[in-house]
Amino acid sequence: EFQNRNSVSLRAWYQQIWRASLTQAAVAETLAERQGGKVDPANWFLAGLVQDVGRLALLHTCRDEYVEHVLEKEDDRSLIQREQEWLGFTHVDVGQAICRRWNLDTDLVDAIGVHHAPAHRVVPLKFVSSTSLPAAMITAAHVAEYLEEVSHDLSCSREHIERLLMQVFAFPPNEVFRVLADVDSRVGE
Repeated sequence: EFQNRNSVSLRAWYQQIWRASLTQAAVAETLAERQGGKVDPANWFLAGLVQDVGRLALLHTCRDEYVEHVLEKEDDRSLIQREQEWLGFTHVDVGQAICRRWNLDTDLVDAIGVHHAPAHRVVPLKFVSSTSLPAAMITAAHVAEYLEEVSHDLSCSREHIERLLMQVFAFPPNEVFRVLADVDSRVGE
């Protein structure tokens, strides 16, 4: 019975990571589509889909220990900090290594490397243009975190998401909620 409980718990974590990956992919594709043909939406979708492949690899490899030491741990540290302190590396490092092994484009691998940058660092930088894949990956990660959080706490703030979408990607304020709802609906399908 203990093993059955663990496999149910692991399955739930796999599903949560998969949903976050799909959300990131949908957001990245939406951002690419707004670029007016300057970038390939399929490439941005792929980048969003694989940017957390390192989490899947760590969950598959370390299983219950990864859940215990990183995923279920409730403290002031971020997921990245818990991984770094426990393993000496992070899912980002693992994900980049996997993507390099798959011979994915260097720009994609580099963008994956920064996807956990804080939202407030993106807006002041105002990347050279909104066609920046790193800015899209950071935005996709923050939107996925927001949508996960809002599913548990309707009162959570989306201010940083609005800033990213409006200031970096030039979404009109009245489109932000629609985009979030569209992404959530696509992932739900």
